[in-house]
Formats: sequence, C-alpha cells, structure tokens
Amino acid sequence: MKQLDTTLAAQAKMLGAELYGVTSLDSIQDHVHKIPHYLLDNHSKAISIGMIMPCSLVECLKDGQLFGIKLYNHYFKQVVIPTLERTALIIANLLEKAANRAFILPADLSSFSPGHPVYFHHLIASYAGLGWLGKSNRLINSTYGARVHCITILTDADLEISEAVEDGCKQCCLCLDHCPGGALSGIPFHPHHQPDHRRDGEKCRNTGSTDQNDTTELPVNCGMCLAICPYNK
Repeated sequence: MKQLDTTLAAQAKMLGAELYGVTSLDSIQDHVHKIPHYLLDNHSKAISIGMIMPCSLVECLKDGQLFGIKLYNHYFKQVVIPTLERTALIIANLLEKAANRAFILPADLSSFSPGHPVYFHHLIASYAGLGWLGKSNRLINSTYGARVHCITILTDADLEISEAVEDGCKQCCLCLDHCPGGALSGIPFHPHHQPDHRRDGEKCRNTGSTDQNDTTELPVNCGMCLAICPYNK
C-alpha cells in the first residue's frame, strides 16, 4: 500500500470510521449516470468510508417498537451522518494538500438528487471491498454485518484499488423472511436494476412501528433487515 493510502486509511480510522476502501470508477460504469458528468471527467476513483453502528442500537430495532426505531434514527442522523461527512471533509482536504482532486458525495445523497437509489453508497462500498450488497440492499461486512453506514469521495489520486469480497449471503433469507412489509424481492443484484427492483421503498417506508398501542403515524423504515442480519457481531 502506498504512503498516501496508509495515511488516509489511518486518518479515517482515527476520526471514527472503521472501514476504508478504494474502487475505480470504471468498475461502476453502469452507475455513473447517477453522478454529474463534470465530476466524472475529473475523477477516476471512489474512496468508500464506513462507520459502524453499535450493536446496542441495532438491537433496539428488533422489537419493532417506535421508541427503538426513533432512537436508532436519532443517532444515525445526529451522529453518524455528521461524523461521516466530517471525516470525508478531512480526507478530501488531505487529498487536495497532496495535489489531488477530491469531491465528497453527501451521505444522504437521495435528498440532493432523488434519482439516486438510497443504497448508492453501499453499492460503491461493495465495489471498494468493504463488503457485499446483500439481499436487503445494504452493505454486509463479514465482521460487522449490516451495521455499516458509508460515504463516498471521488478523487483522481493514484490510490491502490481494494479487492472485492465474495457475496456471503448465499442461501440466507432472514432479511426477506422478517421484513414486515414484504419490501424485499430477494433477486440477485444486477447493475441495470432500477432502485425498486430489489427493495420496494414505498412498502419499506410504510412499515413503521409494529407497536399496536402506538397510534403515531411515522413513515420510517423499521430497520428489521438491518437488525436480523446474522453477520452482526
């Protein structure tokens, strides 16, 4: 690994991100229509950075209670996203100081560009060797399971490409079997899929809480597919 790779990976970990990987934009050419052309003209690689959500917060999702769902979403929005974006900002500055281009794609990319599938960062992370894209359309890591949240930095730096990992889901269908809204299709991933081919976003958003005593209408993802993953450790 080159010195710059080592520096960036170490800096990312020091800032709270456990996972770091790099992929060539050539390897995701079937998805580049989701990225503005002027960015693609100036960048050749994508850095993926992953932060891990604690098991205790993931466990809160298993009961399907609104409190647990809101608690998880609170830490995701208030802590994980800001930490990922702060980490990416510092990494981008390091890249520019080393005379490289760097452009951060926001963690919540779909709010900036509705055409982006919600799993976009997870997809890039799978090409960058952080794990594989599971049946839940989430990144699955062999050590941390589905507890990983990611962000992407585009760059033209001469970085070492990470090796992709094998899909470890195989015949496991726990996320499909436990999805209360039946939002997951279970079909194998293909680059030309539309965002809803493997996961029906409308069914997922309308799942919400399973607490019969809770009358609050809250269109949030229940997170069961995340919580039930057997790779979570």
